Amino acid sequence: MDEGEFIMQKKKLMFCSLTVALILGMISQAFSDDVQKLGIDEALSIALQNNRQRLVSKAGIEIAEAQHKQAISAYWPQVKLEVTGTRMDQAPNFVFPSQRLPLGSQGKPFAEAIANAQLAKMGVTPDSVGLDAYNAACGSNRQSGAGPELSEDLGL
Repeated sequence: MDEGEFIMQKKKLMFCSLTVALILGMISQAFSDDVQKLGIDEALSIALQNNRQRLVSKAGIEIAEAQHKQAISAYWPQVKLEVTGTRMDQAPNFVFPSQRLPLGSQGKPFAEAIANAQLAKMGVTPDSVGLDAYNAACGSNRQSGAGPELSEDLGL
């Protein structure tokens, strides 16, 4: 098919389409009693008001703006409040009984740890008073374990 035949068929198709549109328009006008004549501005206004795609687009814009605000809010300062409480019926301190504890030979490291903790509470450490004074405060040579006074107090 050459270009001349193609143009001719195109013109025939357009003519047929226009004829069918005019016939349908005349038929619809014949059957309708309430025909409203509108200008181009009024027709466009009604078309824009009844266009669903416009409403969908507007909702899409609102969703995008809300998502943007949500993303930006990650950079805002955040306030966090946390409260924790504990109620105890008795004091949390454990008081050793006044009787002796029979710990045997395994009690020496335990007794030495207690003595060291008590001395540390009073501020007596090897660094603060020197190693000789610290050993003297413990009451014995550091190599033999707990001092004699501490051993006797704990029943060793």
